[in-house]
Amino acid sequence: MQRFIHSLFRAAPALALTAAIMTIMLGATVLGTTLLASAALAGEVGSDRNDDFSFKAPSPEEMQEAMAAWQATTPPSIYHERLDYFVGEWDVTAKAWWGGSDAPAQESTGKATYKWLFPDKWLSHEYEGSMMGMDFKGFGLWGYDNYRREYISLWVDDMGTAMSTTSGRLDQTGKVITLYGQMDEPMTGDLGKAIKYVYRIIDDNEHIFEIHDLAIGGDNTMVLEFTYTRK
Repeated sequence: MQRFIHSLFRAAPALALTAAIMTIMLGATVLGTTLLASAALAGEVGSDRNDDFSFKAPSPEEMQEAMAAWQATTPPSIYHERLDYFVGEWDVTAKAWWGGSDAPAQESTGKATYKWLFPDKWLSHEYEGSMMGMDFKGFGLWGYDNYRREYISLWVDDMGTAMSTTSGRLDQTGKVITLYGQMDEPMTGDLGKAIKYVYRIIDDNEHIFEIHDLAIGGDNTMVLEFTYTRK
């Protein structure tokens, strides 16, 4: 849906993101096997270069250290707790500035449901609404990457074939999350256009989601604004 929306505005940005949800290998045996496989592959490359390449299996101490480093990134953090705010059902009012920031906004409505896909780690976002007389459905996923120390999100919908991803951080107030990403725009032939998403928590029952087209330049780059009101 977001890609379609951006395409309508200045033939520019729509959500076209790519997300990566890492499957972590559990157990020292699996980790050891992975390290050995990587070394074997590196050895093959080395032999092609006629290098003298050798690999030593990790010691029990090294295995324990590697497992401890992984385990340190797995528990939910205080940043995951912040996402619990969004859980629930919401009514949504959307404003779009198709004719530029000086033109009157066009409004539409929708509804959204946030719920934990995996408790305290991955938050799903289901959206259903209309825009310019057309129905659409979308699905998003939110999380916090403890290793990279940033929020990560993805979005897919029934109006496109691309998966969109963004990443960013929470500000010092604890009420604003700003995410950045890139999108491709088939209508203009552009690849990797810069976009920004901003989530502003107003109070316990209202938050605002903004979509910014950074290619516009200047101070006013917002092309869409969604106001969520808790049911």
